[in-house]
Formats: sequence, structure tokens, C-alpha cells
Amino acid sequence: MQDQPQVTVPNQLSRNNFRTTARVIGVLYLAGMVVGIGGNLLIQSILGAPDPLSAVAARTVMLAIGAVLWLSTVAGDAAHGVLMFPVLKRHSELAALGYFGARIIDATFIAVMALLI
Repeated sequence: MQDQPQVTVPNQLSRNNFRTTARVIGVLYLAGMVVGIGGNLLIQSILGAPDPLSAVAARTVMLAIGAVLWLSTVAGDAAHGVLMFPVLKRHSELAALGYFGARIIDATFIAVMALLI
């Protein structure tokens, strides 16, 4: 019994943990893309009208829903950076911090753009 190799369970657990994280990130990415495109279609249908000022006045609720959809996409963008940090940190901490910062800056720009509508 003493000569039997021991199995490292934490290594297998960490692989499953990163696999679960990757699936969550993938679902978040796809959901954010669908929600963002939906919000963009709502906003562009109003702002692309022949008379945008009257279209905005007539469809304020639709414009607000489009802006809220864009803002929910911002939460998903920020979550990408947070969730990918431990995965990327295993390879390079500098790359992990760079990706995290880039996603936060991206989310900030999209949020400001949605709020200016």
C-alpha cells in the first residue's frame, strides 16, 4: 500500500473550475452580444428615421429600452475582465491585468455612449 502513487485531486478540481469559468464566460459573451445587438437595433431604428427628433419624441420608451440593453451589455463586458483574470493569471499576470483593464475601459466607453443617447 505504501508504493501506490497518490492522485492529486486539487489539480483535477482546478481544471474543472477553469472549464466552468470558461463556459460561464462563453455564455456571458454570447448573451451580451445578442442583447447588445438587440439594443443597437432598437436605437438605430429610432435614430435612423427620416426625422429623428420626432421619432425620439414618439418612441422614448423604445429608446430607453435600447439604452438599458446597452447598459446591461456593459455589465457583461466588465464581468469578462473579472472572470478571465484568474485564468489568464496562470499564464502571465501582466496579460491578465492588461485584459482586465482593457475590458473595464471598453465597458466605460460603451456606458458613456449609452448614457449620451
